[in-house]
Amino acid sequence: MATPAPLPALPAGDDFGKELVNWLFPAYVTLIVLCIFLFQARGMMPQGNTMNFDRAVLTAVNAATLTGFPQSVGPNYFRPAGQFLVLLLTIAGSLFSLIVGGLAMRRILRLRFTDRRIIQAAGLVELLSLFIGTIGGCGIRHSFLSSLLQGAGAFGNSGIAIGQPFSTAAWQTHFIVLPMIFLGGIGLTVLMELTDLFIRRRPLSIHARTILAGSLGLYIVSVVSLTVIQWIAAGGFFSREKWAGVLASSSVVAINSRTAGISFEHMSLYPHAMQWSIVVMMMIGAASGGTGGGLKVSTLAVLCTGTGKLLRGESPGRPMGIALSWLGIYLTIAFVGFLMLLFAEPQLAPDQSVFLTISALSNVGLSHDLLPNMPKGAFVLAALMMAGRMVPLLILWWMADSTSDAEVAVG
Repeated sequence: MATPAPLPALPAGDDFGKELVNWLFPAYVTLIVLCIFLFQARGMMPQGNTMNFDRAVLTAVNAATLTGFPQSVGPNYFRPAGQFLVLLLTIAGSLFSLIVGGLAMRRILRLRFTDRRIIQAAGLVELLSLFIGTIGGCGIRHSFLSSLLQGAGAFGNSGIAIGQPFSTAAWQTHFIVLPMIFLGGIGLTVLMELTDLFIRRRPLSIHARTILAGSLGLYIVSVVSLTVIQWIAAGGFFSREKWAGVLASSSVVAINSRTAGISFEHMSLYPHAMQWSIVVMMMIGAASGGTGGGLKVSTLAVLCTGTGKLLRGESPGRPMGIALSWLGIYLTIAFVGFLMLLFAEPQLAPDQSVFLTISALSNVGLSHDLLPNMPKGAFVLAALMMAGRMVPLLILWWMADSTSDAEVAVG
């Protein structure tokens, strides 16, 4: 068996990224803890009301992890100071994911970008998302703060927002919101490679091609599958007018469930088979080094190619081992979280608990309806959301420190 050619060395230049990452993890957690106490202060809620500790924890973690569960008392009911905190946490969560993930991706894939350029690119794309929101492209309400949060949430793959999202049939949903969700989910380094492709005609890496092809393939399969499920649930008949709405809804769900979780429609309105299909899509998630969560498309690709190598009697390499480890860690966290949620909130139906567990762990934020008041369950969901945001980044850095020949990143 031929030995694969070694990947190119990292470019010369600044290499302070790992030291920065060691500071960003505690800084991220510290910001969340600080905002938990700020959310309980007077002036955040109307009429002098204050937020309970469990709801403050859920609100802060929900925004910072880019999950965005819809809550009965959400940003719509906050005073401007509280809404600003939600916006701050959303931006911080996006930058944390892009920078920490992007710096790890640079080392795993031996990319030509410097640490400084990756950090600059993260800031630039975040500013662009805020600009798009500011000009009113992503929001229904026209207040400045609402538009900023809608733009930051769409690119950050977060369902948190002020006001109501567009309908599944609105042109803004398909031409502004969904493209921003997709771009935020494919990863910072893929965006940088696409920019170099168009400007400098530099070829894409195997990882970038895998992410783009895998995301497109999953989108097509998801749209077809969700449309067929809805067609069967309707008795095998759609009127001509109904077809357009079903296709639009399937297109939105195919992207939104991996892993933005914007509340275009309540999940309770969908057939049960479609809800379980959404659980699978939430588990798959977006791509490594982006703002989305889940197992990631690249992990699925490595598992498939690694299995093929094993069947051919070849060595699958270390990336396959890391992918299997990450899959095992994800399923273990999901199982433990499911049991804890059932114990903390026994009134929840088992299928609803499964849905909430995967939605929280994959940082999606979809739910059957508005989250009910769950004093104990709030802490379980918060723990799952934190694990879903931080563990994949730790897996990426494990791979960066231990793998020198990977072509596709895992985590």
